[in-house]
Amino acid sequence: LGQLISNVISRYGKHFSNYSLLRSFPSGHYQILQSKGLTGEQQWEELIKIYRGNPLALKLIAGTIENIFNKNVAGYLKWGTISISPDYRDILDNHFQRLSSFEILLMQAIANADKPISFQEMREKLALEFSTSSLIEALESVGRRFLIEKITNNNTNEFLFVLQPVIRKYLKNIKVPNSGSDREIA
Repeated sequence: LGQLISNVISRYGKHFSNYSLLRSFPSGHYQILQSKGLTGEQQWEELIKIYRGNPLALKLIAGTIENIFNKNVAGYLKWGTISISPDYRDILDNHFQRLSSFEILLMQAIANADKPISFQEMREKLALEFSTSSLIEALESVGRRFLIEKITNNNTNEFLFVLQPVIRKYLKNIKVPNSGSDREIA
């Protein structure tokens, strides 16, 4: 994994190695898109939102937009799809290979929910298979890896869990390890 990330970073720039740092500086997002000469600046914010400001994902999708849509962000967005480049998929594949089967099941439960999901709802979905303490440990683990996002329910003051759109799409296209198939074609 380290070598793969190093290759991607060397290919796309060292400033993409600390994804959480650049996420804190929105002007960096625009610089990524501007560096590729992308047009349709009024849609840049939507693109940044879809890819949650992840600098590596933005750099890779900017290349796709440059190569396939003649640098036109609106031309890409009108298709209503989330593209995961082969390089980004390789990084996610390697990242997910390090997760336990339960962590992947947990993330798939979040991905399959039609709305942000509470701890209680997750517990109910996974009740027969795993303990509450296992669920807490798994949530902490995937949270440390920036694989889930938390939003606060203002009515109940509890966290709700959701996935970035790219991670959601990725998860809907893989099988749980040891389930008989490495990848589903979607």
